[in-house]
Amino acid sequence: MSKPLRKPGEQAVPNGLPHSSIFNKADMGRLWSLYASAPGDAASVRFEPGALLLAGKGRSPADGTVLTQQVGDRSFEVTVELALRGESEGGLLLFFNNRLFLGMGIDGRRMTSYRGGKAAYWPEPAPPARHMYMRIVNDRQIVTFYYSLDGKEWTRHGVRSQVTGYNANTIDDLLSLRPALFVSGAGEVSFRRFVYRAL
Repeated sequence: MSKPLRKPGEQAVPNGLPHSSIFNKADMGRLWSLYASAPGDAASVRFEPGALLLAGKGRSPADGTVLTQQVGDRSFEVTVELALRGESEGGLLLFFNNRLFLGMGIDGRRMTSYRGGKAAYWPEPAPPARHMYMRIVNDRQIVTFYYSLDGKEWTRHGVRSQVTGYNANTIDDLLSLRPALFVSGAGEVSFRRFVYRAL
């Protein structure tokens, strides 16, 4: 759905909705939405030049600040750069709702992997870091996580996930599994250069 459709009989005109974002204020509302937000939750979103700052709450993606984006491609890759500020955990997810999501987060001491809406039992041996690049690839319901300290050399998570069951037929919320950024804890996280690529 992110690729152009041929216009019958005439030359094609600009079309489609780019999903990548450098986090201009204009992107908000057009691409992104806060999940299950209360009226005052808009204050948890701030901007700096080239960066989105999300304030945390709760203890995990299940009750934290979650910013989602609806996409229509069956296969895609999402990448983002993030940096922690204060006592927080931040990361990248594929998010259905607060009970069903998968992805990864860092808190400066360790990386936590999430599957099935909860922290995975086996920790990923990522180095302690407060700044990291994260990538999720969803290749026709097979999901793979990657992380990098410099945005050049990438490490693949040891476990992949089959996510066909993460859908509206099983949960009945009439939602979809979509890319998301999250922050939990008392601090905030700076996100830069969200890149979406249809596969």
